[in-house]
Amino acid sequence: MQDAKKDHFCFSLSNGISTLMNQCTVGAMYYATARLLYEYPNKVNPTNMWIALFCILFGVLSSGNAKDFGADVAASHDAAIKVFTITETPSDIDALATVDPAGAEIVQIKDETFRGEIEFRDVWFRYPTRRDQWIFKGLNLKIN
Repeated sequence: MQDAKKDHFCFSLSNGISTLMNQCTVGAMYYATARLLYEYPNKVNPTNMWIALFCILFGVLSSGNAKDFGADVAASHDAAIKVFTITETPSDIDALATVDPAGAEIVQIKDETFRGEIEFRDVWFRYPTRRDQWIFKGLNLKIN
Protein backbone atom coordinates (compact mmCIF):
# COMPACT_ATOMS: atom_id res chain seq x y z
CA MET A 1 0.00 0.00 0.00
CA GLN A 2 2.87 2.36 0.81
CA ASP A 3 4.49 1.66 -2.57
CA ALA A 4 1.21 2.37 -4.34
CA LYS A 5 0.83 5.66 -2.47
CA LYS A 6 4.41 6.63 -3.32
CA ASP A 7 3.90 5.77 -7.01
CA HIS A 8 0.63 7.69 -7.10
CA PHE A 9 2.25 10.72 -5.47
CA CYS A 10 5.15 10.67 -7.98
CA PHE A 11 2.76 10.33 -10.92
CA SER A 12 0.51 13.13 -9.64
CA LEU A 13 3.48 15.41 -8.98
CA SER A 14 4.94 14.85 -12.46
CA ASN A 15 1.53 15.37 -14.05
CA GLY A 16 1.06 18.62 -12.10
CA ILE A 17 4.51 19.91 -13.06
CA SER A 18 3.85 19.06 -16.70
CA THR A 19 0.52 20.90 -16.65
CA LEU A 20 2.14 23.89 -14.94
CA MET A 21 4.88 24.03 -17.58
CA ASN A 22 2.29 23.88 -20.37
CA GLN A 23 0.22 26.69 -18.88
CA CYS A 24 3.26 28.87 -18.14
CA THR A 25 4.47 28.41 -21.72
CA VAL A 26 1.07 29.44 -23.06
CA GLY A 27 0.98 32.49 -20.79
CA ALA A 28 4.53 33.52 -21.76
CA MET A 29 3.67 33.20 -25.44
CA TYR A 30 0.55 35.34 -25.10
CA TYR A 31 2.54 37.93 -23.16
CA ALA A 32 5.38 37.99 -25.73
CA THR A 33 2.90 38.32 -28.59
CA ALA A 34 1.03 41.15 -26.90
CA ARG A 35 4.30 43.01 -26.12
CA LEU A 36 5.54 42.68 -29.73
CA LEU A 37 2.23 43.88 -31.14
CA TYR A 38 2.16 46.77 -28.66
CA GLU A 39 5.75 47.94 -29.16
CA TYR A 40 5.98 47.42 -32.95
CA PRO A 41 2.46 47.97 -34.28
CA ASN A 42 3.59 48.88 -37.80
CA LYS A 43 6.39 46.29 -38.16
CA VAL A 44 4.67 43.13 -36.93
CA ASN A 45 1.86 41.54 -38.92
CA PRO A 46 -0.75 40.44 -36.33
CA THR A 47 -2.08 37.61 -38.53
CA ASN A 48 1.35 36.03 -38.96
CA MET A 49 2.09 36.54 -35.27
CA TRP A 50 -1.07 34.71 -34.19
CA ILE A 51 -0.50 31.89 -36.69
CA ALA A 52 3.00 31.38 -35.31
CA LEU A 53 1.68 31.59 -31.75
CA PHE A 54 -0.95 28.93 -32.32
CA CYS A 55 1.48 26.63 -34.15
CA ILE A 56 3.85 26.77 -31.20
CA LEU A 57 0.99 26.52 -28.72
CA PHE A 58 -0.51 23.39 -30.25
CA GLY A 59 2.95 21.86 -30.56
CA VAL A 60 3.60 22.42 -26.85
CA LEU A 61 0.21 21.06 -25.82
CA SER A 62 0.57 18.00 -28.06
CA SER A 63 4.00 17.20 -26.67
CA GLY A 64 2.59 17.54 -23.16
CA ASN A 65 -0.21 15.11 -23.98
CA ALA A 66 2.18 12.67 -25.64
CA LYS A 67 3.74 11.86 -22.26
CA ASP A 68 0.53 10.07 -21.31
CA PHE A 69 1.19 7.43 -23.95
CA GLY A 70 4.64 6.48 -22.64
CA ALA A 71 3.36 3.65 -20.43
CA ASP A 72 1.19 2.27 -23.25
CA VAL A 73 4.12 2.27 -25.66
CA ALA A 74 6.26 0.39 -23.16
CA ALA A 75 3.50 -2.16 -22.49
CA SER A 76 2.88 -2.73 -26.21
CA HIS A 77 6.63 -3.16 -26.77
CA ASP A 78 6.76 -5.84 -24.06
CA ALA A 79 3.70 -7.59 -25.53
CA ALA A 80 5.25 -7.57 -29.01
CA ILE A 81 8.44 -9.13 -27.65
CA LYS A 82 6.38 -11.92 -26.02
CA VAL A 83 4.44 -12.58 -29.22
CA PHE A 84 7.56 -12.71 -31.39
CA THR A 85 9.32 -14.93 -28.86
CA ILE A 86 6.45 -17.41 -29.02
CA THR A 87 6.14 -17.35 -32.81
CA GLU A 88 9.88 -17.70 -33.42
CA THR A 89 10.37 -20.58 -30.99
CA PRO A 90 10.95 -23.78 -32.98
CA SER A 91 8.27 -26.43 -32.55
CA ASP A 92 9.01 -29.88 -31.14
CA ILE A 93 6.72 -31.31 -33.83
CA ASP A 94 8.34 -31.87 -37.21
CA ALA A 95 5.55 -31.52 -39.76
CA LEU A 96 7.71 -32.96 -42.56
CA ALA A 97 8.83 -36.07 -40.68
CA THR A 98 8.03 -39.50 -42.13
CA VAL A 99 8.21 -41.25 -38.74
CA ASP A 100 6.34 -40.14 -35.62
CA PRO A 101 8.09 -39.97 -32.21
CA ALA A 102 6.71 -43.42 -31.22
CA GLY A 103 8.45 -44.99 -34.23
CA ALA A 104 5.41 -45.66 -36.43
CA GLU A 105 5.68 -44.76 -40.09
CA ILE A 106 3.62 -41.78 -41.22
CA VAL A 107 1.81 -42.20 -44.51
CA GLN A 108 2.41 -39.36 -46.93
CA ILE A 109 -0.75 -38.17 -48.67
CA LYS A 110 -0.59 -37.15 -52.30
CA ASP A 111 -2.00 -33.73 -53.13
CA GLU A 112 -4.03 -35.10 -56.05
CA THR A 113 -5.93 -37.65 -53.97
CA PHE A 114 -6.30 -35.65 -50.76
CA ARG A 115 -9.83 -34.79 -49.76
CA GLY A 116 -10.23 -32.90 -46.50
CA GLU A 117 -13.34 -33.30 -44.44
CA ILE A 118 -14.06 -32.39 -40.83
CA GLU A 119 -17.21 -33.44 -39.04
CA PHE A 120 -18.42 -32.78 -35.50
CA ARG A 121 -21.36 -34.83 -34.22
CA ASP A 122 -23.42 -34.01 -31.15
CA VAL A 123 -20.86 -31.66 -29.54
CA TRP A 124 -21.71 -30.30 -26.08
CA PHE A 125 -19.43 -27.67 -24.56
CA ARG A 126 -19.36 -25.32 -21.58
CA TYR A 127 -16.55 -23.46 -19.88
CA PRO A 128 -15.39 -24.97 -16.58
CA THR A 129 -15.87 -21.65 -14.82
CA ARG A 130 -19.49 -21.30 -16.03
CA ARG A 131 -21.02 -24.74 -15.65
CA ASP A 132 -24.59 -23.49 -15.97
CA GLN A 133 -24.04 -21.80 -19.37
CA TRP A 134 -23.78 -24.09 -22.37
CA ILE A 135 -21.91 -22.84 -25.42
CA PHE A 136 -22.82 -25.79 -27.66
CA LYS A 137 -25.72 -28.19 -27.11
CA GLY A 138 -25.71 -31.00 -29.63
CA LEU A 139 -23.74 -29.14 -32.30
CA ASN A 140 -23.43 -30.93 -35.64
CA LEU A 141 -21.04 -29.42 -38.15
CA LYS A 142 -19.58 -30.79 -41.36
CA ILE A 143 -16.86 -28.99 -43.34
CA ASN A 144 -15.97 -30.30 -46.80
